[in-house]
Amino acid sequence: MLGKYYMTIFCFVVQVHSQRCRNALLNTVSEIVTTSNKVTFDKTTNELDLLVTVQWNATIPSGLELDGYLFHMGENTFLSSLPPYQHCNPRKTAAWVRSVNDSACVAHPHASCVTRNVSTGVVECLCNISTCALTLNELTSRCTGIRQFVLNRNFISASSATRSLTFKVEFMKSYKFSLLPYHRESVAFRFTGLTDIEAITQCVELVRRDLPELSQIQGEELCCGAGIAQRVPRDVTVGRFTPTILHGDVINLSVEISWRPPVTQQNLLGIEIFVFPANSMLQQPNKTDIAEFNVVRNGSSCDDNSTLTYTVNVTGLILGEVYKVRVEPQYSSSVCTNPHCIATTSFTPEVDVCSPEWNICDVNATCLSSSTNQSATCNCTLGFEGNGLNNGSGKPLLSLYYCICITHMKK
Repeated sequence: MLGKYYMTIFCFVVQVHSQRCRNALLNTVSEIVTTSNKVTFDKTTNELDLLVTVQWNATIPSGLELDGYLFHMGENTFLSSLPPYQHCNPRKTAAWVRSVNDSACVAHPHASCVTRNVSTGVVECLCNISTCALTLNELTSRCTGIRQFVLNRNFISASSATRSLTFKVEFMKSYKFSLLPYHRESVAFRFTGLTDIEAITQCVELVRRDLPELSQIQGEELCCGAGIAQRVPRDVTVGRFTPTILHGDVINLSVEISWRPPVTQQNLLGIEIFVFPANSMLQQPNKTDIAEFNVVRNGSSCDDNSTLTYTVNVTGLILGEVYKVRVEPQYSSSVCTNPHCIATTSFTPEVDVCSPEWNICDVNATCLSSSTNQSATCNCTLGFEGNGLNNGSGKPLLSLYYCICITHMKK
């Protein structure tokens, strides 16, 4: 018996709010965003906190009164935003609005956060994001607005008077800050607007800056005690330039570069010093430009010898050339990534070839350097003649003066 089978297909249509709730004036609001940072230390709890403050100046067009700003601070916008530090932060279910009707307001744990303009009667307060009548048009128009941003996109609301927010962040992590003005249900539509906040690696430097009563070693111990990895080589210093001079010409130039190893020395295998011309087209310096010096530790998490300094001598430099220095620690683990572990500096070799320190001219001669300082001419003073060079060799730092200038004796 032949049976008939019927298949019923049920089609479910999901309403996607793809269209933004629009207010053209919102897209003309502009902000200039700046960031700053500082560290704080609580002696009672021994907590070291890194704080980043984001500030902005806003240009708001005539005819637009903002309800507030939506912001997000995090490593990416897929995760919940970091909460602001010591700020009137609303709950996840509320957003700031401006209204003359107190009935729109919900209770706020800090009464000082709610403000009222006495002359206009406008109150700035929190409104429940799910039931707020002032933003109801987002639901009736089925557009993407403030509810979507707060409930589904991890944004937090700040009042329209807010011009700065402070966040507790972690060392060695990069963050992105997003700021969007809104009015009622409408949120500004922007393709850009993210502010990149680079990873902060220099714990000790910030401690010394913000807690000047602490010494360098105390700062290192504080960062180490807080468990903050400090893998950047310290105190990279370019020393004195030493020329090799022959017959008045600089034929070689060397310099001493010194550094202290990173505080965190666990798994530290060695340190490489890269010195190369600043205008080099190479992404990595040629191996001939590398001076390498290895330092090995037995795995302590902090440096037991804070005064230990290493020095290398780099030769073959050219006067007037700009050089870059990169000091790169090599760890056995993959915890160190560029540029979080690299110390950099730059220098331009300079030397006064006529300095008495190099002693290239005879005691009875005057020294005249070239415009590039790469050579010098020794001119005998009146009553003497010769090439004017010290001992005829031009070698620096001779202890014995041998005058080859000939005295003219008039008879």
